[in-house]
Amino acid sequence: MTHEQNLLFAAFAVQMSLVPAPKALEATAAWAVDPGTPLPDRLIAMEVLTEAGRATITQLLRAAEAEFEGNTAAALQAVVEDPHAFGRYFHRVALSEEGDPDAMSTLAGATATHGHPGLLAILHETPGRYKGESEYARGGMGRVLLVHDAHLGRDIAMKELLPNVSRSGETASLGNASPVRLSVPLINRFLQEARITGQLEHPSIVPVYELGNRRDGQLYYTMKLVRGETLHRAIHQAKRTEDRLALLPHFVDLCQAIAYAHSRGVLHRDIKPANVMVGEFGETVVLDWGLAKGRGQNDVHQEGFADAMRALNAGGDTALADTEYGQIVGTPAYMPPEQARGELDKV
Repeated sequence: MTHEQNLLFAAFAVQMSLVPAPKALEATAAWAVDPGTPLPDRLIAMEVLTEAGRATITQLLRAAEAEFEGNTAAALQAVVEDPHAFGRYFHRVALSEEGDPDAMSTLAGATATHGHPGLLAILHETPGRYKGESEYARGGMGRVLLVHDAHLGRDIAMKELLPNVSRSGETASLGNASPVRLSVPLINRFLQEARITGQLEHPSIVPVYELGNRRDGQLYYTMKLVRGETLHRAIHQAKRTEDRLALLPHFVDLCQAIAYAHSRGVLHRDIKPANVMVGEFGETVVLDWGLAKGRGQNDVHQEGFADAMRALNAGGDTALADTEYGQIVGTPAYMPPEQARGELDKV
């Protein structure tokens, strides 16, 4: 390793909270006296860095060098001066075919994602393609933008990941929290949501158009813009019996969509009227597959769901609402009984 590579490795190790800053300084000082032993070897010998952490930092280092065509000194300067540089490199590794999902999950303190279907090759946003962005909705994991696709001349919806979001929903500064420890679980959830939704091809399931990386390093995926109102709103506006009966075809369409998803081994786990759109021309579209689970795939929501269900059973709706996932799943009235009881392995 070159002088700059050793320093860049140390910078990433500290930024990722894999190595305490004092230990990194200690190892760097020893390396400066005796550069014959690379910094990664010293950190491992000091038992402050694992081989999995070393492998992932090495991937980040390569991503940083690639941006500057092998100029490690320029990459090091960018990491020091640009607060967004680290996030860009991390997202590239997370989305690359070479990215090790087990190592990424280890960094977040999560269970290794054995049997993971693999991370997608990165697709960069085409400059100037998406115009007229306006925020439509915002949640705990990301926000939905209304954008105009200039290439195809149509309005679409874009969901954008907000990586540095804490449980309280406030953006965390890089100075008081590790961006990776906040980002890794969100990246896993976001990628799973985009992947599962995109694999379900049904008239009543919102189609995904594109998954990629924005110019500022944030992940996004685009999908059909469904104009209309939620089934929840339509039900509350239907005051007469005949008005409510007129909504039954939408319920049948919903059942067909869920049956199709089940045939593909996918459970939505958050079916409720607020997640179903009734279009202006009679279409029914199931939205928000963010909590979905695929058969045989690692459940990236397992821990969050378990915490929420324990809170529900211990303290009711109020305690549930205070948890991260309680704010997402909302009222238990629409949950499968097994899920509400915390028997997640049976869902």
